[in-house]
Amino acid sequence: MEIALVIPDSPFLLDPLGFPQLGPLYVSASLKKAGYNPKVYDLTGTSNSVPEIEADIIGITSSTPQFPYAVKIMKSLRGFNPTSIFIIGGPHAINAPETCRDAGFDITMAGEGELFSHVVSHIETRRLSTDTIIRPQPTENLDDIPYPDREAIDIDRYHFYVTGEKTLHLMTQRGCPYGCAFCSGREVKSYRWVRHFSDDYVIREINHLRDTYGVNAFMFFDDEFNINKKRTLRLCERFKGMGIAWRCQIRSNLFDAELAQAMSESGCKEVGCGVETGSMIIKKNIHKKTTPEQDLRAVELAHEYGMKFKCFIIVGLPGETRETFDETRAWVKKAQPDNFDYTVLMPYPGSPIWEYPERYDIEFDKQAIIDSNFDETWYKGTTGGPPKSLVRTSALSHEDIMQLRLELEEEFPRSPSTAWAGTALPENGG
Repeated sequence: MEIALVIPDSPFLLDPLGFPQLGPLYVSASLKKAGYNPKVYDLTGTSNSVPEIEADIIGITSSTPQFPYAVKIMKSLRGFNPTSIFIIGGPHAINAPETCRDAGFDITMAGEGELFSHVVSHIETRRLSTDTIIRPQPTENLDDIPYPDREAIDIDRYHFYVTGEKTLHLMTQRGCPYGCAFCSGREVKSYRWVRHFSDDYVIREINHLRDTYGVNAFMFFDDEFNINKKRTLRLCERFKGMGIAWRCQIRSNLFDAELAQAMSESGCKEVGCGVETGSMIIKKNIHKKTTPEQDLRAVELAHEYGMKFKCFIIVGLPGETRETFDETRAWVKKAQPDNFDYTVLMPYPGSPIWEYPERYDIEFDKQAIIDSNFDETWYKGTTGGPPKSLVRTSALSHEDIMQLRLELEEEFPRSPSTAWAGTALPENGG
């Protein structure tokens, strides 16, 4: 049985070729482990130019902003693959499976993709019908999962650097136990359940990447690398003798001097943090469970131990006013992080804001977001920001929100030399 896996382009990102998407590469590796021979078509950086693909099963991964492209690819390929079975997976399939079925996909994988091989097996034996939404249980022991099949794509097309060194990314854990209102999947078990790859697995994958690709710099793509302090300290101790350079994402309320020192001494060069806002009122509104003071202390600790600090800010969160925005501006001015990422809130299916908008001071049209062209409305976009916002608060219009974001970027421009390639995880991270 011929199997094709398609990765849509992400033209809305600052740099789609910063990092490859790991999800479909995990799927490819799991299929090969099960005895299949899938072919991966990576359309990243191609403006979604659809090649002629012929296969019995065609799987397409998709985040919510990729969804319009995923649908376009599916419809284009179905024209000369009328008998093929089209399967969609990824964050959008997990958080909005009905929209995938309504768009014409035969099977929706609303869960982790490593079980794709089981779906293929059921299709082969005709035990699975189309027009089906599958909700597989998440993998309990992550060490059972093979490394992502990076050999299936042209990894040299991607370019991300830590201290001038070519960098590859990997994950040491899955899941986030927190409930930020803007983050999708908060009621999905696989997103809330924190599971770790073993320390040995992480070290083996790092060594595999060093031996295979000759890299010595890494980006740990976990939602929050420091979610378990004891484990983080153990990994740092293992990293010390390896001579690697790395960066990661942290939570400020879990970041202390002991961690900062250990991370720095083991090669960490930069940390990123979802600060979101400098207003305690807004933090409470979005259930962030951090404070501006904790965020400020995290910046100070990073700098004290020789690491750079990048902060992620969202403008237009529930309850945003000119006054709360001024608090954010004042925080940035006082904290002096090394780099910034200013986004406009984009509600996502599966997030508390999307599911229960009546609980928040926020207004938006769900259908307009689903139907939107994310090249025009994407939460970040290129320098200068996206041309429009799809949200408003009781105090701020769509235009007000865009103006405030522009003011922030003009006063505190991001540093091109340390930009993170637009690879924030708005649907299941933060």
